[in-house]
Amino acid sequence: MPYPRQHYYLTWGGTLCQDEIWQNGCHFVPNQTATINKAAFDEISLPDIFDDISTWFVSGPAHTGPASGIGAQAHLNWVRLAAKDVDGHDIWESRVHYAQAPSIPVPTSTHAPQVTYVVTLWSGENLRRANYGRFYVPMPISAWDYVNGRMDQPYCDNLATAAKNMLHAIEGEVDTAITPAQLGLISKVGAGEWKPVAKIAVGRVLDTQRRRRNKLDEAPVYQGY
Repeated sequence: MPYPRQHYYLTWGGTLCQDEIWQNGCHFVPNQTATINKAAFDEISLPDIFDDISTWFVSGPAHTGPASGIGAQAHLNWVRLAAKDVDGHDIWESRVHYAQAPSIPVPTSTHAPQVTYVVTLWSGENLRRANYGRFYVPMPISAWDYVNGRMDQPYCDNLATAAKNMLHAIEGEVDTAITPAQLGLISKVGAGEWKPVAKIAVGRVLDTQRRRRNKLDEAPVYQGY
């Protein structure tokens, strides 16, 4: 089952609690042509994209304005850009930028590593495919409301605005004159379908990364009763 057109897949990540790794990613889809030009792929500046992500990554608590709310236990080390064909394979060798020094947030009081908030992307539609996308942000600081166990809505709005600003900045780098592109949601189910992102949100309930939780060895040590 093919994708409806060629597209960029951008990923970024680094280390988590020193000996683990984390990764986020999103798709940017050509909005005027079904193919990607090699010159456009080569033109995109990965150092500039890394700087855009880093600005968001180290922006600190979101109590007074847009920020990522990420803690110091997560480090941002690299960004990778791949041009994907309709079969999902790389058209050309992917490009990677490694930072000379990792970007490290300042706050140190965080949730447990497997607990996080989720950035949700929505097409604004509910019919057919390619309507939702999401990424789990690594190691957010402790910021829930102790009365109801959820994050305050203004805090969530600030988290969402910061993520939106970051994605807009990346989009400005990926969207070239040769191959215009925009942040998109893409599916290869059936004949394949893609839709531009119309809305972004961060929910008030913290989530558990089940894949990460399932890989952690709980290893209880029993005591006599």
